[in-house]
Amino acid sequence: MIFGFESFHLKYKEPTMPMSNNLDIPQTLPPDGRSHTYAMLQNYSNFIGKSKSIDELMETKENFIYILDMAYPMYYEDLHDYYLPERIHEAVREKRCKVAFCTFTEPYANLYIKTMEIFADNHDIERDQLFLISGDNALPDNNPRFKTLYLNYFLSANWFLDDVKEKNEDKFNFTQIDYKLKNTFPYKAKFLCLNRITRAHRLYFFYRLNQLPDLFYNTLISLATKSHGNGLDFTMFDPVEEYTLPHERLLKDPKESLKVSNFFKNRKFNIFLDDYDKNINLASNVPYDLFNTTFISIITETDVSAGKVFISEKIAKGFYSKQPFILLGNPSTLVYLKKLGFKTFSKWIDESYDQEYDFKKRINKIIKLMNDLNKYSDKELFDMRNEMSKVLEHNHNKIIQYNDMNRVFKKVNIYKKEDDKQVVKLV
Repeated sequence: MIFGFESFHLKYKEPTMPMSNNLDIPQTLPPDGRSHTYAMLQNYSNFIGKSKSIDELMETKENFIYILDMAYPMYYEDLHDYYLPERIHEAVREKRCKVAFCTFTEPYANLYIKTMEIFADNHDIERDQLFLISGDNALPDNNPRFKTLYLNYFLSANWFLDDVKEKNEDKFNFTQIDYKLKNTFPYKAKFLCLNRITRAHRLYFFYRLNQLPDLFYNTLISLATKSHGNGLDFTMFDPVEEYTLPHERLLKDPKESLKVSNFFKNRKFNIFLDDYDKNINLASNVPYDLFNTTFISIITETDVSAGKVFISEKIAKGFYSKQPFILLGNPSTLVYLKKLGFKTFSKWIDESYDQEYDFKKRINKIIKLMNDLNKYSDKELFDMRNEMSKVLEHNHNKIIQYNDMNRVFKKVNIYKKEDDKQVVKLV
């Protein structure tokens, strides 16, 4: 497989995109020098694309897709002055090239809309040649300057199903743990809530549980961040201010916000439920013993904003684990998952929280649901989970088979070849 390395230039200043595949700033590249997007797509064993060098593509005059990694963290204001290399731009003008911005690993595609419009103006690109590949499934596809496609990357390429290894250890190889996933009695606790990266909604959920001893002490909960493995100072976190736009603020009551801030002020939490290194990405970690010995997980997704639907590896692992879950994520996520063919647990639990767009009211509904479940004995919950077995097996099998990447990129690739394959150039 051939990789191309074309710089993606700023017109007036030095490139600052940490995920751009730019030979002039090798410190921004992965260790092997590949594009992050390409590395992720390549790891998907059934991906039908291949890559060729720009030199070869210019010589053969083949049609191709030019993929650009989006920056993370999001330096989206810096992207306004990025320009395509001239020969890529020439291929675009000749309608031999399509340009795709990839933001599917995070829920922030909406931040790039203005950037995409400016990029389209700078290059005079027609709408059917410029694509935003979004991880936010609710982002409208109505912009006159570019098309939006939706890629559920974490449902398609589950890292915990690959032969992932860290530090030459086998404990991250989870393709062989399927037989270990089993509803196990007695339970260690009724509820499980795993949190690695601290976000405002996770802090608030922890705060609310802490006010309810009957729930708190029946929940195995972790709270830490990958960057503060020795304990986290919460004085920098304010559940209101993390979301800078007023309509996206989690708490509308300043008095309650102050109470939450004071609760965490000058405190450090370092609550771990396993011995894994929290300074590495644990997306590939499946703590099957915790899933087996608790009744239900409270999945605290990456984002809880109304008007978005983003699905991370947390939901994928929920399906894979053969354990039911309650989802603290974007409203209507369960509705969307059912459209994809997954099944949820409305036969046994009240899932009306999924349709509540007010964050605090949604938290209240989730806590009420937990209180209702907490009234059952462990044996009753164990039996209830066994009743769910057909649904749990269905979701487990579907997440293993889920295929989204080829479908999305086929929509980008209108240059049909006889073998129906696409040529992909990645930056």
